Amino acid sequence: EAGFNGSEQIYVNAHGTGTTLNDKTETLVIKQALGESGARKAMISSNKSMLGHCLGAAGGLEMVASVLSLTNGLLPPTIHLDEPDPECDLDYIPNQAREVQADIVISNSFGFGGQNACVVLRPVKSKQQIVMDREEIKTVLPHREPMLLVDEVVKIDDVAYGKYKVTGDEFFLKGHFPERPIVPGVILCEIMAQMSCILMKEDLYGHTPLYRGLDHVKFKRSVEPGDLLEVKAKIIQKKLKSFFVAAEASVGGELCARAEMTFALVPNEVFLNK
Repeated sequence: EAGFNGSEQIYVNAHGTGTTLNDKTETLVIKQALGESGARKAMISSNKSMLGHCLGAAGGLEMVASVLSLTNGLLPPTIHLDEPDPECDLDYIPNQAREVQADIVISNSFGFGGQNACVVLRPVKSKQQIVMDREEIKTVLPHREPMLLVDEVVKIDDVAYGKYKVTGDEFFLKGHFPERPIVPGVILCEIMAQMSCILMKEDLYGHTPLYRGLDHVKFKRSVEPGDLLEVKAKIIQKKLKSFFVAAEASVGGELCARAEMTFALVPNEVFLNK
């Protein structure tokens, strides 16, 4: 079920109580689970050789050790292993830690009455991240001051996170509820749209993004001078050069606005010649 393949390096953080029945049985189970060949290539050790048996806390401690071995590339040893039982004939990492980056870590925890669990861990794939400040954003967006409404935007995998600090000096605040200036709703939509454009970064060069639709717009909280507006956006559909994006804007974790936006990327030679 965990999808092992024969080329992966496996480390087993064994239940490993150091008793004749447990260790012999666990060795047999590892061979049955991984196959004889896979078991012989696997590396195995017991934290209990160093920590003792922590009873109800054993599984938790050994899970911590399993995660650390996966992230640090260092496999803990089975200390005091000088004369292995002939029926325990696998690689139990005797007495000295081993610097190996495992592809998979299995943590075994067995309890009285058949309370058994095996947790399989794999490393998280590294996320692709792109960070752009105002000057870098200008290489993608045609907007310029005072209509460039993005201070920073970060793309992590397929999600964009942007920030804009409302200074109070913006042109769109002049005369807009002068007793208590707030950012107009249409400007909030424009801010969300500009921050969404990093999601189309690879497609934007040579093109101009234009609105094609604005749906399901909701405003929940006013945005005022001094607020740091944070936007999260994600592409929900793409058709040729049309992008459908869901975005939401918040201040201090409180939702201010959300919308679904549609953009068409128009070639610059077409857009500029109209």
